[in-house]
Amino acid sequence: MADLTTLANLKAWLNLGQITENATIPAAPGPYTVTVAKAAAWNGDAGVILSVSGVALVKVTGAPLTGQFAVAAGVYTFNAAQAGLAVSISYTTVMPADTLLARMITAVSRFVETWIGYPVASQSYALVLDGHGGDVLALGGKPPLTAVASLVIDGVAIPLAALVTDSGYRFSPSSVWVQGYLFTRGRGNIELACTRGWAATPADLEQAVIEVIAVRFKERDHIGQDSASMQGQNITFSTRDVPADVKRVLDSYKKVVPV
Repeated sequence: MADLTTLANLKAWLNLGQITENATIPAAPGPYTVTVAKAAAWNGDAGVILSVSGVALVKVTGAPLTGQFAVAAGVYTFNAAQAGLAVSISYTTVMPADTLLARMITAVSRFVETWIGYPVASQSYALVLDGHGGDVLALGGKPPLTAVASLVIDGVAIPLAALVTDSGYRFSPSSVWVQGYLFTRGRGNIELACTRGWAATPADLEQAVIEVIAVRFKERDHIGQDSASMQGQNITFSTRDVPADVKRVLDSYKKVVPV
């Protein structure tokens, strides 16, 4: 199971340890890099905008193109097209609460996945399902189906239908259907090897995790007996820690059909 947000994103929301610096990207011939003042304490990016236009640059992991940037250990790298431009760089720094916040991220991520009933991150499944007749096998769209490795019905391997006119199986984020075959009735007679989940946590679900943590973190000094467990190694959460608007988001991600 993977954490559903990052320490940097959480600290940016809580406005903890966040610093904003103004800088100018070096002119040609480069290198087009900016090292922030507190690079030694840097532990997460909180965004870069062009100072004149206010346009946000997009963070990437590879070589940045126009309108993008990359960052590692407090060194920000830009594309040559941005040479000489003024930028505003926001980032977070190491602070004493980081260990506690990291534990809270993990605890709330597990709490949320228990609430919705499945892991959020993309992963492989080997499902054994009951056939109910017909040509459609409904799985529900949460988590979404993103790939099918194999489909076996009553011991017979069904091929992928490359074209809509071919015999075989096809799929969508919420179902698998067959052409020229049937999901014959039976108990456990359907074997589906597939991949389900998101490559990155959906934005509204990540925000829900952040807001649950924010409530508990800001109340840690006056939440009575619960504060002891929060400062220790075991951090627990209950439904009373979840604001009503966050509950609505979590409920929208609950699975309808068992994975």
